[in-house]
Amino acid sequence: MSQSGLDGILVTRSHEPGFVYAGYSAGSCVVGSTLRGIDLVDDPSVVPAGYAQEPLWAGLGLVPFAIAPHYRSPHPQSGLMENVIGAFINNGIPFIALRDGTAYISGLE
Repeated sequence: MSQSGLDGILVTRSHEPGFVYAGYSAGSCVVGSTLRGIDLVDDPSVVPAGYAQEPLWAGLGLVPFAIAPHYRSPHPQSGLMENVIGAFINNGIPFIALRDGTAYISGLE
């Protein structure tokens, strides 16, 4: 997202009426405040050729918390999410946990 400029476009467009972003798994994690903790599930050292090797830990900040997807869901990474949530709690990172098939809709708080 960073190398393509998509991150800037999403942040800019997020202030427009009718803006919608939908993401699954990592696509939901990136809208949060940080990607720290998610590295317990997705190894940041695995980088395809042509991409920056150093991970960006800041999320897009479209929501003021981190997102833990696959929470207690029939997904291979579901069990690892308990570790992610533990890291969020231990580091004082606000978060929400989402089961597969659920969604967070901003603006309806």
